[in-house]
Amino acid sequence: MRSNLVGALDWLSHWVFVGALTLFLAVNLAAVAAVVIGRDRRIVDRWTTRWLATNLVALGAGAGVPLLVSLVKLIVLAALAGGGSGTHSGGK
Repeated sequence: MRSNLVGALDWLSHWVFVGALTLFLAVNLAAVAAVVIGRDRRIVDRWTTRWLATNLVALGAGAGVPLLVSLVKLIVLAALAGGGSGTHSGGK
């Protein structure tokens, strides 16, 4: 059970990081391409807020979810490791 849970958490962490990195790169490459190809500086004024929000979400998810998953894994592993070490008097 422990390896299944840890494996699922690792999978989740990996794919959230990959998705966030992909989103970050795609948004920023599209922004650079739009400015370079369009040569219109007004596009920066119109899209900066949305661009910044998307970058913050991607960076927050890409860093935050793996960090939270690592913390959850530590808690789960500690709970599973300490689960059988309770103080049992043996019925006396």
